[in-house]
Amino acid sequence: MAEHTSATPRWPGDGKDFRVTMGLHICDPDAWLLRGPGADELIANKARVLAKSHQMAVAVLPEGDAAAREAAQTIFTDVARHTSDGAQLFDPLLASQSEDEQHPLERVSRLIAEDVCIMTPHAARDGSDAQEYRLTAAVLCAPSRWSLREKLGTSLRSIHAPVPGYESIAAPSDRFFERLPVGDIMERTNWSVLSSPELFQPNSEAGRLSVADEYAETQSETEILTNRWLRLERQTLRKMPNTGAVIFTILTTNTRLDDLVSREPHIALQLAHKIRTAPSDTRIYKGWPDAELMAAALESACSAA
Repeated sequence: MAEHTSATPRWPGDGKDFRVTMGLHICDPDAWLLRGPGADELIANKARVLAKSHQMAVAVLPEGDAAAREAAQTIFTDVARHTSDGAQLFDPLLASQSEDEQHPLERVSRLIAEDVCIMTPHAARDGSDAQEYRLTAAVLCAPSRWSLREKLGTSLRSIHAPVPGYESIAAPSDRFFERLPVGDIMERTNWSVLSSPELFQPNSEAGRLSVADEYAETQSETEILTNRWLRLERQTLRKMPNTGAVIFTILTTNTRLDDLVSREPHIALQLAHKIRTAPSDTRIYKGWPDAELMAAALESACSAA
């Protein structure tokens, strides 16, 4: 959002009804990773999560190790190139690799604001000639209601199976990963509205509103706007030349809805329309029993502004 000056999460709204889309855009290589205001805060949050919940946030499967190391070098090269004292940075691949030391992917991830997931190509389980990309390594400190341990080793389709409407883009997504040229970087934005600003939400119920929670139906419009956050995830995809794996980065930011109204009312109105036109299964999945109230509160606040 507006607090970042580079690698800005792009609001994907367009004034149209809610729909599930890939929404891909070409990413400028110089804007691949966040290097503006806000990066230090996100890096500090990552360090806190890694100190407290390391086992939930870091994983590297044996079949993902080579790709994770290639990703670490790719990220490190980019960080060093854009850092004035880049020559002083410690190359994560120069460390010895005893079991009690950090994996290079974790070491380099501590230098950047983004989470990093590694998707590696495998023969499709259905016996076809197609490839499927599986999550085989990650440093994930800002999950949005999903568990790394539960998704580790699974394919794109399995990861997104609970998402209503994903089936409409499942095949194009698989083809995109397979055909993404080495050297290209693509980006997209995922979004939701949650009732918690916490970045680390590995629990599927965290940040979700309960239908049985009476306050969801009794809050005033002002209370709704001060207790909901627009969560944006700027996701980038970059294929590596040696392993053919895809580096999937996620930059997560939160904006409280009343702040969104005051700073970017046009986006607040688009958000209201997206919420209002979301189908019932999407509302259930996202935990929006008060979707109509949220949309009305946004519209009312924008009209009054």
